[in-house]
Amino acid sequence: MSVLLEIRKSGRRHYLWLKCDHCGTEFECTRYKYRDNEHHFCKRECSSSSRSNGIVAQKVQKTNLERYGALYGLSKNSTIRHIVDENADPYANSQKWLQSKGLSNISQLPDHLEKCKKTSQERYGVDHPTQSTKIKEKTKATNREKYGRDYYMGSDEFIQKTVKTNREKYGVDWATQSTEHMAKVNVDWESARVKRHETMKREKSFKKSRPEETIYATLCAEFGTHDVEREVLVNKRWPIDFYVKSLDVHVQYDSYWHGYDCDGKLRDISEVAEFKTKRDVMIHRKMLIDVAQNEWFKLNDKTLVRIICSEYKTNEYVEKLKRSSKVVSVKNKEQGNGSN
Repeated sequence: MSVLLEIRKSGRRHYLWLKCDHCGTEFECTRYKYRDNEHHFCKRECSSSSRSNGIVAQKVQKTNLERYGALYGLSKNSTIRHIVDENADPYANSQKWLQSKGLSNISQLPDHLEKCKKTSQERYGVDHPTQSTKIKEKTKATNREKYGRDYYMGSDEFIQKTVKTNREKYGVDWATQSTEHMAKVNVDWESARVKRHETMKREKSFKKSRPEETIYATLCAEFGTHDVEREVLVNKRWPIDFYVKSLDVHVQYDSYWHGYDCDGKLRDISEVAEFKTKRDVMIHRKMLIDVAQNEWFKLNDKTLVRIICSEYKTNEYVEKLKRSSKVVSVKNKEQGNGSN
């Protein structure tokens, strides 16, 4: 029983000055709480500790010894036999009972879902706890504290783990890029990419940046609108920003997302592959695509001119295109003479 040290009155309320039954700290509580409880504690931690190894735990053990002859009720042989007895209760051996009903899980019981909804409505005012605004905000707060994002799947940790696992299993960053997945889905991906590109081009749904608009205006002023085509699909796979027909040159604008910093310097791909930030995952993917594009253009004797972010404000890249076109023309001429 708590030690009552003093009674104080403030208006209509009576406050009692008590000593904590667990740690001995003096604290104040209302007369109502004192009347309804046998033991009193200054804080929740003391109450919890007392139930684990304090005065409350000792009282529970004493009662169990008197009633069952053991410190814990579950230690009594008759209690254990009652639990394992199949006939004591249909839920005692739940798995066999469910099988006898033709069920595999308790959630398949007709009234189970309704009971869950009723409980959730009483506690949170919704059919399921995850629909509660309070629960949602609490979950987001916990995720922000742990991972820095509202949702774990959007965190750097999750993306890095996913990419690492996919590389070990499939050799690619994302499982949907693997040949195994494509074979299972049984889709003509080349035709799908071509159709998607045609639809986006027809609907004009390709994203356009300010630098790309500037480059397009410059190319049109130099070569004419009819001579410059936007969003050209190459190898039935990659949409290239521009194609100058008279020069037979493809033009691609490479910015931050292609691995370039503000000074126009290309980052080391091995450094990007460490995925220190969420953006590095996308940048690494773009850089791998750029490498594949360069190899394809070289293998097929086609010209791809890349304009980096530090060049687009000047018109120097126009001369760069013309020089590339002349080199290709000379090369093709030499090949033609050689064949003759």
